[in-house]
Amino acid sequence: MAAGYEVQVVVVSGDDKGKRWVLVPTIDYDIGRNADNRIVLADKTVSKRHSLIQFVDGIWFVQDLGSRHGTFVNEEQVSERKALFDKDIIRIGKTTMVYGHVRRGKPT
Repeated sequence: MAAGYEVQVVVVSGDDKGKRWVLVPTIDYDIGRNADNRIVLADKTVSKRHSLIQFVDGIWFVQDLGSRHGTFVNEEQVSERKALFDKDIIRIGKTTMVYGHVRRGKPT
């Protein structure tokens, strides 16, 4: 990714619509209902510890953590770690998020 850009996920539908997280490569982002997740979702169809987004060898990946309802990228269920690309749609329970690259300081 070019300098001057950051990676983010933004909730576009669901209980947490409008929430946004800037992703930092040195941090793993566990997603779920439990308060100890880095990305906490209020959606009751999301497992306590549902998915994981992490940066490995220069690539952002998402993987399901054995959740009940699954993790989907562009409506394809993720069974193993899956690479993420700009504007990918991530669905976790009834929550939909967009993964993307944006210019630093530019509002979403």
